Amino acid sequence: MTNSTKSLLFLTFLLVVFLMAACSNTPQSAQKKIDKIAQEMETRLPQMLDEDTKLVNVYTRKLELVSEYELVNYKASEGENNIKTKIELYLQKEVCPGIKKKLLNSGVSSRYIYKDNDGRTVGDWLIAPGDC
Repeated sequence: MTNSTKSLLFLTFLLVVFLMAACSNTPQSAQKKIDKIAQEMETRLPQMLDEDTKLVNVYTRKLELVSEYELVNYKASEGENNIKTKIELYLQKEVCPGIKKKLLNSGVSSRYIYKDNDGRTVGDWLIAPGDC
């Protein structure tokens, strides 16, 4: 496993741990906790996760934690359609199992927005309660 893969998995694990600790039984409490998580994470951004992916923004919406990523070596105009498939597989296999129990069961969704290096949206995925 490369260092960049380890870094990405560590950041995902860290996010999951924060979320599991944060979510409680009431929507208001869960919202306050994810707001705090987003604020804490925002202080460390932007952060390179691997040689291709940079986490550039974290914020919340109503019971939704949103993470925005930049694919630093990719331009949507280049037409590489399999990038969406790769991201979807990553979210399904690596992210979904880790956030399922505490985050989704607490009614909090997690949104992943990926943009190319020109700022154009490549994909926008929501993992919501009932997914995974």
